[in-house]
Amino acid sequence: MASKLENPFIMSFILPEHAQALYEHQYDKKLDKQPPIDEDDLAEMSVIIYDSVRQDFAVKVSWFKA
Repeated sequence: MASKLENPFIMSFILPEHAQALYEHQYDKKLDKQPPIDEDDLAEMSVIIYDSVRQDFAVKVSWFKA
């Protein structure tokens, strides 16, 4: 069982505003800066996405901070 310090969302009472602030803080820590993408990489990603839609296979998507 995780302690309250490791996971503050298991507390018995927490204000909604505080819960939202904690969630946003954790979410911001997970995002990384976007690496530079050149035209060749962008074209390759477009082909992979197009093929995944046409042939129905999964792709991994990563989100970055703007």
